[in-house]
Amino acid sequence: MNLPFVATVSEGKLIHDFPERFARYLMTLEGKRVNILVTKFKKKRSLPQMRYYFGVVIEELLEPMGYRKDEKEKVHQIMKYKFLRTIDDNGNEYVPTLSEITKVDTVRMGEYLDQIKIFAAQELGTYIPDPSERIN
Repeated sequence: MNLPFVATVSEGKLIHDFPERFARYLMTLEGKRVNILVTKFKKKRSLPQMRYYFGVVIEELLEPMGYRKDEKEKVHQIMKYKFLRTIDDNGNEYVPTLSEITKVDTVRMGEYLDQIKIFAAQELGTYIPDPSERIN
């Protein structure tokens, strides 16, 4: 089992966010060889970003794209295909699954939202408000 632990590097040492939890986990591995992988922390896309994405961005795209209110998932899939598809190591193109999208960090999610907003403005003539804007 792989469990993520978050820490800060200070003077060449790890300062764990939850040292007791980390220590308890290490005790379960006593006497065993382990792999250690340290990567730079990336904040995952946030719940407010996802609420904005489905509640505002996708919602605003429905009518100009010719979809009904109950067809949000279709518009979501189209946006994923347009802006998130990628090419794997074998040269095959694919669209990320939902579980892969949940691993997108906040920076990439912000870029994705910007791409959709530009598409909406240029291709559909639709303005999508920023999360901070209040439209009455």
